[in-house]
Amino acid sequence: TEKQLLTETLDCAALAAIRAAGPAGKQTFAPLVTEKLNDKNDLVRAAAAEALSGYAPLPDDTVAQLAKHACTSSSAELRRASLETLVSLGAPGIEALRLMASDAPWNVRETIAANLAKFGRAAAPALVEGFTGAQGPERHAYCKALGKLGADAAEACPALIGALQTRDELARDQISDALGQIGAPAIPGLVAVLQAGDPVHWAGAAMALG
Repeated sequence: TEKQLLTETLDCAALAAIRAAGPAGKQTFAPLVTEKLNDKNDLVRAAAAEALSGYAPLPDDTVAQLAKHACTSSSAELRRASLETLVSLGAPGIEALRLMASDAPWNVRETIAANLAKFGRAAAPALVEGFTGAQGPERHAYCKALGKLGADAAEACPALIGALQTRDELARDQISDALGQIGAPAIPGLVAVLQAGDPVHWAGAAMALG
């Protein structure tokens, strides 16, 4: 209805104004902004997510809600706004995604892996944790995310190199690609694999080294 559209437009405008306010103004309106994360309209929820950028600290349940929006919303705008605010939060955003991955469906964990890569080096431990025990498309998502970090994912090398022992050729290729993107930090471990001489393990190491 026209009335509903007007209300939603005013909500978005108000949230944009709050976002532009100084720290004192943001704290004053924090309850309103958090409430709007539950609005029925995706654009209002996205505006609320954007308005929360720069709030610190946020309650754990609010951060968890942003993580849910970032990974499961059907609205691209809401996913984008929520993820940007999570990244602005740093460690709390990573932790919310890590906790969400513990009981999420595999397809949601794929999205979580891709989102964690946006945090850069700080997300490496969470990505290593997610990679461990992952299978199929989910494992591929974690490999891609670790590869995107490049040398910043150095701590993932032992887990990735150990996983090269799999007889699943596709999985081995995915792991090798990630190690190749990590680059120099992976070389000592890969050379050690070549020297050990296990044929299955050797193939993946040779591919990663190019």
